[in-house]
Amino acid sequence: MPQRGPRTSTLSQAMIENAKAKIKKLPQKRSFEDRILEIQEKNIEASDRRELEDRVLKKRRLLMEEFKLKIWTIDEYREQIHRLDDSLTKSNNNSNVNISSSTISPPSPASTPTRPRAASPVWNIERESGNFPSSDDFYA
Repeated sequence: MPQRGPRTSTLSQAMIENAKAKIKKLPQKRSFEDRILEIQEKNIEASDRRELEDRVLKKRRLLMEEFKLKIWTIDEYREQIHRLDDSLTKSNNNSNVNISSSTISPPSPASTPTRPRAASPVWNIERESGNFPSSDDFYA
């Protein structure tokens, strides 16, 4: 018997090439170092964002205290706040830091300051015996 050669594929070579083109390579797994670097970058960004928010809040508090001490008029105070917001908007556009949570609107001139409630009085309702009075004592 004569020896036969390898059989030809039933699939055409064009179909095989078409299938190979459609197969996507799996992305290479990220290494441990890559993951650590990404976490560190996110932590640094969050720290920078917190620091900026703290600075903004401190600056706003300082401006408010200066306004309360009559160092600034209401118009000057608003101008200072506007300048602060403008400078922060510029730095926000440059560094992509979101400071919306620290934005505080200036007080309106017609608003009245709120006062804390007075402390509740101390009620000494114990009897000399150390027991609380019963409801019958109130209606007697």
